[in-house]
Amino acid sequence: IFVILAAFYFIIDFYKKEEVTLKDYAVAALLTGISFGTHFIGALVYLPFLVAHYFKNKGGRFYEIFLTNKNLWLANLVLALMVILVFYLNPYGFINYASWSTSAAADVLNQGSDLKIGKFDLWRGISAYAVFLFDYGHALTLIFLAGLIPLFLRRRDLFFILFSFIFGYYFVIGPLIASSDRTVPVYAGPLIPFMSIIASYGIYEFYHGGLFSKKAKTTAIFAVLIFSLYLPLMLEYAMLRPSSAVAANNWIRNNIPSGSKIVNIGPTLSLNENKDSIKDIKKHSPEFLTKRQNYMLSMDEENYPKPDYYILTPSLYRGGVPAEILNVNFDYVIMSWQYGGYDSAFSKAEYYGAKKENLVKLFPEGVTPASFSENIEAIRQPFFNLAKVTHNGPAVAIYKLVK
Repeated sequence: IFVILAAFYFIIDFYKKEEVTLKDYAVAALLTGISFGTHFIGALVYLPFLVAHYFKNKGGRFYEIFLTNKNLWLANLVLALMVILVFYLNPYGFINYASWSTSAAADVLNQGSDLKIGKFDLWRGISAYAVFLFDYGHALTLIFLAGLIPLFLRRRDLFFILFSFIFGYYFVIGPLIASSDRTVPVYAGPLIPFMSIIASYGIYEFYHGGLFSKKAKTTAIFAVLIFSLYLPLMLEYAMLRPSSAVAANNWIRNNIPSGSKIVNIGPTLSLNENKDSIKDIKKHSPEFLTKRQNYMLSMDEENYPKPDYYILTPSLYRGGVPAEILNVNFDYVIMSWQYGGYDSAFSKAEYYGAKKENLVKLFPEGVTPASFSENIEAIRQPFFNLAKVTHNGPAVAIYKLVK
């Protein structure tokens, strides 16, 4: 977000200049490329640059502005070279985001190999971040929408420069990422500064308008700002609740003997794997082998972190857990679930031999299958649900497998 805003600052500076040169175009394109190199989404800052270029040259014809303008061609060349450089420096990151987006694009085009009817919803893709923004920022969203009106009427050039980024985010990032199961509220973050600028303009125009008295307008603005503090304070409160994952990890380290064999189901806990379980991941599911795990394989036994366990995480084996792993004589099943996910998690735990009567420990204490437990980063309807949070993280149950 910082780099996107830094690039946007120079684009606005470019727009404000009475006379622009090749150097100004090159600098704006270079920063756009750096923004893209920092994060794939940063490429969208090219849209405000393109709109600013249009307004700087709006006296000309369309083909003169976009097809024969040498300054724009230089900027596009600089940006293309930056894309090549980004790919050279970080091919994995580039391919990862590109494949992620193209797989979603295949769903958009109804060409996904595993496409299911109803999986892709264009309206959901476009509106997902609008819903998240309203969930987490009622006041900002409403003032932003109100601020669009005076900005469009009085500063149409700035309206299109600012709104082009927001428009691109909804109609490019939304359908390509939010259309499937990839939606996460935090991904709406880059929209917030652009919305805040427009909202601030709306507040300024409201305050300096003649419709109400200064006292009434000051009171209204103050009330809205106080109201907008509720969710941030409740989010801080929820984040400070005891962590069920930390408590479960500490209990496991202190109570389950090193070398035990554990099946780990659900939003996984970060348990210390031994070399045997890492070797099985490398052998049967190498695409999920992390750099940390690869490093741990190279460690000598003297420095290997303890306690360590043979950990089976079934979700890592997309083609099914190999028979040689299923034949391992497991000692425990650890399952974790969020609100509404208990039945699904327990049915998986039962497959590995877990029985309700062999429950050893629950985190947090007193949790039930119906207890409210959500990922705070992705919680829906936070205005109501944050007040229900009693612990941070999923609910965790540990079952002893009877031999």
